[in-house]
Amino acid sequence: MPKRKPKKKVKKGVFVNTAKAILEWLRLCIENNTPVSGKILRNKALIFGKKLGIDSFKVSKV
Repeated sequence: MPKRKPKKKVKKGVFVNTAKAILEWLRLCIENNTPVSGKILRNKALIFGKKLGIDSFKVSKV
């Protein structure tokens, strides 16, 4: 039998807390029927990144 390769550990990214904060905020907006544009979402992401002390946080325009 061939040897099994060791399992790779999945590393949590630096931005996990930022993503969680954005998702929670977005969930609240959806619950309250608050419209959210891409621009608003990007700006909010930047705010969360700064509040969490992540200087290298950048948002994309996808």
